[in-house]
Amino acid sequence: MAGNAITHGIFAKAHVLPGVERAEDWEVHRAGMLASLEPADYLEIVLAERAADLSWKLQRFRRYETALLRFNQPECQQEVTRRLEGRAKHEGLVGYSSIASIEEDLELAQLQQASLEQLAQANTMLSNDVVQSWLGTLIEDEGLDRDRIPELVWKLRCTSDDHIPAAAVLQAAKVLAQVVGKPLPAMLGKARKAGKAREATLRKLKTWVHTEQQLLEPLQLLPRPDELPHLMRYEAHLSRLLFQTIREIEARQARRRGESTPLVRVDINSAPADGEAASLTREAADAAVTVAPRP
Repeated sequence: MAGNAITHGIFAKAHVLPGVERAEDWEVHRAGMLASLEPADYLEIVLAERAADLSWKLQRFRRYETALLRFNQPECQQEVTRRLEGRAKHEGLVGYSSIASIEEDLELAQLQQASLEQLAQANTMLSNDVVQSWLGTLIEDEGLDRDRIPELVWKLRCTSDDHIPAAAVLQAAKVLAQVVGKPLPAMLGKARKAGKAREATLRKLKTWVHTEQQLLEPLQLLPRPDELPHLMRYEAHLSRLLFQTIREIEARQARRRGESTPLVRVDINSAPADGEAASLTREAADAAVTVAPRP
């Protein structure tokens, strides 16, 4: 009977969640379970069908657990962000809420130290956000108000392009140098010195962020403490029923072969207490002990 045709239609639909699972996957799973358990009569087929259903639900549980862990990942990132803000203030920096903000400011610090002439000759394209920060810092350092900002610089500050040619930035810097009456190298000297010091601090902060992410990464490997007891109980419940069902099939098949089977089969099942569940990993919450008759 293990080779019985796979059921279709309403019987398959009863085990499949529409839009989440596929009926053909259930049918392959069911056929594999029946082939493995080799039921030989009606009761064994019923038990084998039950085992297929329980093991299908366990597979579903695994997918749910994985999705839950992925859903909880942002909480870990939020914790890193919270710590980053405090660490940045400790380093004398403000406005850092993510690794992206550090990367952007690192690019700014590198631009402050770079040779605009070399960047222009290499036809380098610079991020608009970084250029705007660079120009803003330069204007602030020179104490220029709105009326003294040249039109060319103002247009550059108002552009909506994602990237700006380094040649355009160099031209804007030259115009600003003329306005403040300084040679270009002298005007950029303060920014270059500040960029060098800021880059060192930012790299230190970036290293700290990576370290924190590695330290907090294990928090993403298990569900939250308030979720873990419920998950473990549900998994233990399904596992207990599955193994009991399989053992009953095996006992019936052994009796049919004329083999002796235990008259007493004791299942000892226990689930962890709520307070203990948070410290447990993925231990199975059920154990089965078979008491064999004395010869």
